[in-house]
Amino acid sequence: MPWAAHAQQPSGLRLNQLSVSGGRIPDAAGDKVDLTAVQPPGTFSAPFALYSFCSDVGCLPGDRHRAQFLNRWVSRYGADRLEYGAVFDGRIDTGRADPWAPNTTYHAGQQIDTNGQGDASVFEAVTAGTSGPTMASLPRGTGGSIPDGSVRWRYLGYAGTDAKAVLGVSGTVGPKGGRSWGIVNDLILKPGAQRGFAAAIESDFGNESGPCDLGRHSCYNIFLYGLSSFTSTALIAAGTPNRGPGKDYHFGLWLKGANLIQDVSILDETDSAIGLRFANGSHAVGTIVDETVSPASVHVQGSHSTAAFVDTSRSTNALLAKGQYGYAILNTQGAAGPGGRYALTVEAGQLVCFSGQDACLGFDPRSGTLAYRVGGQTVFSVDKAGNLRVRGRIIQGEAP
Repeated sequence: MPWAAHAQQPSGLRLNQLSVSGGRIPDAAGDKVDLTAVQPPGTFSAPFALYSFCSDVGCLPGDRHRAQFLNRWVSRYGADRLEYGAVFDGRIDTGRADPWAPNTTYHAGQQIDTNGQGDASVFEAVTAGTSGPTMASLPRGTGGSIPDGSVRWRYLGYAGTDAKAVLGVSGTVGPKGGRSWGIVNDLILKPGAQRGFAAAIESDFGNESGPCDLGRHSCYNIFLYGLSSFTSTALIAAGTPNRGPGKDYHFGLWLKGANLIQDVSILDETDSAIGLRFANGSHAVGTIVDETVSPASVHVQGSHSTAAFVDTSRSTNALLAKGQYGYAILNTQGAAGPGGRYALTVEAGQLVCFSGQDACLGFDPRSGTLAYRVGGQTVFSVDKAGNLRVRGRIIQGEAP
């Protein structure tokens, strides 16, 4: 304890219960060690939240922030050295348990994990041999000599013991707990800070073992999982106290790089009521803007009981096309099925217009006629009996 000679012993706490390294502590009276004024760098730990501190990021005034373990770090070197405040550097070289496979040779001592196949257990081969031909041979139960073809397995425990973690953080909130965080992470760029690169969290995942396909042993950079007995509010939530006029970010979600994503940029395989929803916002350009050179802007597949697109908004246009199209604005030649013969259906009283809104076709349900109007005047109409009425002459034998 480099500073032990300078510290006062807190009431009810023996110094041999304290593991501390760092600068001189000016106040150790009562049940606290006050680090708010001097803020010395170092590593401080105690059996309970002994250390009263104030972070450079910000804190409540007075004795309001307490910590059981405090690591206060200030960078020291120039651009010639990479520095960390704390490092957990681990190597995982044990615990491999592959999924069970039929007609496979296993040696004695080899371990398997049946998570996703059976009762999610870990087994070890006590007798070498070849597994059975079907899933019916999959080892189950908690015995010490479970037959599977010519192999015999010993139950080791519930699946998950073969997992290893370099760093684990866990916590619970009891009935008297208040607002709670599992991890709090803050990074503030102070005035004058270099803005070339700054990230509150960076997660780097490298795969040098071969392609990771979708399946039991998938590979993820960040994996979010649910363990709730009841429905929680959101898997990911982002917000801000910022009241403007400036915004916090340019992009909400930024996926960048031609080689970043292979198959699908955003994949939704849930059974939620709505797959993607935009609500309570105002977008100056558009809710969805596609500026790519993809074969299709929106490609709809599957089976839809109502429609591929449903618009219930109060917009100026449900669909507005302003691009340069090499073939057609709307192409229904590939449509099939019972409803494929209808390229367009409109409600009675609605108009299908050409040349803007100057020339329009529409069905009048009161008179039962289909009318063609130019400049608001009916040019011709056809009723359900086939009677044709025209404003001008009917000319035959001449080019239309």
